[in-house]
Amino acid sequence: MNDTVTRQRWTLYGAIAVVLIFILAIGWQYSRANRLQNELAVARAEATLGAAALEAQRGSYEVSRRLASDFFTQLQASIGDAPSAIQPQLRAMLDQRDGTITMLSRNDAQSADVLARMFTQYRTALGSPEASSTSPMSTSQPAGTSTQVAPDTMSDSVPIP
Repeated sequence: MNDTVTRQRWTLYGAIAVVLIFILAIGWQYSRANRLQNELAVARAEATLGAAALEAQRGSYEVSRRLASDFFTQLQASIGDAPSAIQPQLRAMLDQRDGTITMLSRNDAQSADVLARMFTQYRTALGSPEASSTSPMSTSQPAGTSTQVAPDTMSDSVPIP
């Protein structure tokens, strides 16, 4: 009888251990999923801001305005989840929302530069080491030239002096 009780205890201990391991695994996966979801939200916001800067550079101000508006909405929603050290920088960017959207709605050519600077500020605030070299407005062309896309190919860039 004593042998049966001992076997039942070990079976119970084993079942409890399996349940605890299962709960720990669920917690670990939940934590990982949350972290990845936050990283994805940051990447989406960054891509949206970069696309807004590029569209403004192309002269598509309405598309750029919508993208910039989406970026500011994403930024406002995620600013509370950001580390407290970078929240002031993100809030300063959010304070530029109305002026930036107004510039875009007025088809102001300077809005492309504003969005490009904001893109660099965003990447710098998030700690991206290559922030200044990956600005959507950075270019390696000589001064006085611009790049236009040929209308029939849409993928070839032709420098115009």
